[in-house]
Amino acid sequence: MNLRIKALSIPFFAFAISIGFQTCIKKTDTENKPIEFKVKDSPFSFPKSGFSVCNNQYTNGIALTDIRYSDFGIDNTIFKIRYISDSDTIEPNAIATPGEMSLLNNENVIGQACFESKKKFRLKGWYKPMILLLDSTLIVNRKLTITEKSENVYHIENHNKFGVARYIITGLNASINYLKDQQIFCLTTLAGNDDYEISVEATDSTWNSSSVNKKFEDCIKSSQDLFNNWLDQMPSLPGKYKKSRELASYILWSCVIDKGGNYKRPGILMSKNWMHYIWSWDHCFNAMACSYKMPKTAWDNYIILFDAQDENGQIPDVHGYSRTITSYLKPPIHGWALKKIMKKIELNIPQLEYAYNSLKKWTNFWFDHRDSNKNGIPEYSHGNDSGWDNGSEFDINGESFKRANRESANLSAYLIIQMDVLHDLALKLGYNVEAKQWQLRSDNLLSLMISNTWNGKKFVTTNIDNGHINEKSQSLMAYLPIILGNKLPSEIQSILINEMKNNGYLTQWGLATENINSPLYQDDGYWKGPIWAPSTMIIVDGLNKCGEHELATDIAKRFCDLCSKSGFAENFNAKTGEGLRDLSYTWTASVFLILGHEYLTD
Repeated sequence: MNLRIKALSIPFFAFAISIGFQTCIKKTDTENKPIEFKVKDSPFSFPKSGFSVCNNQYTNGIALTDIRYSDFGIDNTIFKIRYISDSDTIEPNAIATPGEMSLLNNENVIGQACFESKKKFRLKGWYKPMILLLDSTLIVNRKLTITEKSENVYHIENHNKFGVARYIITGLNASINYLKDQQIFCLTTLAGNDDYEISVEATDSTWNSSSVNKKFEDCIKSSQDLFNNWLDQMPSLPGKYKKSRELASYILWSCVIDKGGNYKRPGILMSKNWMHYIWSWDHCFNAMACSYKMPKTAWDNYIILFDAQDENGQIPDVHGYSRTITSYLKPPIHGWALKKIMKKIELNIPQLEYAYNSLKKWTNFWFDHRDSNKNGIPEYSHGNDSGWDNGSEFDINGESFKRANRESANLSAYLIIQMDVLHDLALKLGYNVEAKQWQLRSDNLLSLMISNTWNGKKFVTTNIDNGHINEKSQSLMAYLPIILGNKLPSEIQSILINEMKNNGYLTQWGLATENINSPLYQDDGYWKGPIWAPSTMIIVDGLNKCGEHELATDIAKRFCDLCSKSGFAENFNAKTGEGLRDLSYTWTASVFLILGHEYLTD
């Protein structure tokens, strides 16, 4: 077999696989047809699995990856998928449904893939050669090793940055030949067969393998049935959003990660592209989206960050399977989120106790460890702490990501709500004295917030180290305290609402995070312009509390239309609606489901 591997221009070793063409038959679009998506937009994965088939900036093409041990998508590719046609190496396109993935050359199906389980990935094809490319750099550096166990079985071990991943590749209906001199694995059909099939199984240091291999078609059906059950439990939306609701639900379903590593319970990752972690405010939106019909899933996703809370009450900024980042924080929206979750599900006494004690420590952390001048107003010490990493309110001399102690009204607003929720939880648990203390503390912080951060026109963020306020900033962050609703004086409500509605924040697609007329606005400026899901939901909720139901509904509709047009990206160009950065992000999917259900469904 002459595979012409030397013609490859990329530095990867290869598995060479015999595969062939099958005409792609276009199915009639019926009500029961599963949602179909491009893998370049949304990874193909399976709930609780570390496997993810991606096509992103790190894989540079269709690749099977493992998200458990890598550093934001770096060096986690198990193999890239290519095929040989007339001595040329071709990269296939990939489309998928929740149950199966098809590899395409134009309109021809050249391979299929599915998941047998969370640990086992299956791949099959016909006749024409296909190659699976391994990272040669990792092999040369001895981070990736390949061991032949038999003519049909190979072990792969990847010493990644945060742990060792191990896989067993098995020919289920194929003969695998290992050409050591070329470092090529060739897979051919067995005599009398027209197709081949392999499995890739995640394992551990024991190298144990499951002996069960279900029929390929049964794996597809099982996966689709699992997804359909999940879909039935997602919030309902108007019919015009049917396909988008299915895709949003798939993104959440496929991004579930099992307990293990640092996770004490299953959770929903932000993505299975390269943002394959759980951030400590993102998880709240996923929990809220699951709270309508899945109480256990909602609870697990809400409390998963508190499982990693330290003795001072701090919860991690980023919580991953194999790493945790505590050098930054995220805003304390957890009281606000819990109040919404508790409107949908009833927590038992142990859950109420866990939530109360966790929120109590988290709230006190801000007052005890993030109030450097001891004036009773907690501070952010970095833009990352606010969730608005490079938001213009945090710029110092035109530069982002600089540390300084800053009093910002949105932080106080979140803590005010959180202490109100602690008051309510304390009453439920019979802690009447503590309940009264929480209410007094909430009222006091509201008074301090208004007197120290309201300048008569908007809320400002002050660098208390030098008294500096970025006068150039026209960040939407200044309007986040609207989340307090009628706890704000009516004149402040009116000013905030008028500014957001009429003066450069509200575009065709929703609320820009930096005024589009601001000199600091950038189309792809992260938190300096693009539309984001969390800021949208926070402000919509605040507007609704202020009685601005029509405006809240209008913004909710713009956001849902944006997602229907551009998918569920990390953020969006505020002027064009183009999806930006990670194109498959769970909190975007969750906010779409929540807003569509709460504001657009009769």
